[in-house]
Amino acid sequence: MNMRNLFILYETYTDGYRADILDIISLSAILCGIFVIISKNPIVSVLFLIGLFASISCYLIILGLSFIGLSYLIVYIGAVNQRINFAA
Repeated sequence: MNMRNLFILYETYTDGYRADILDIISLSAILCGIFVIISKNPIVSVLFLIGLFASISCYLIILGLSFIGLSYLIVYIGAVNQRINFAA
């Protein structure tokens, strides 16, 4: 294998993004998940839940699963926003 084939393989695996971006997004998803559990204010917890769903959908979009990521974004973040509207 020459370097061009390795570059094409890397490009296919990451869709042109660096792997560090995926690590940062996964770390933010883990932190948002932890803050959802430990926050005492329900509104703040819901905002961290929105951050969790947004980071997971960004992760899926970067991996190349665009339809699943966008549907995850629309369905879950839309449902959480409606829950906030009815709770307030």
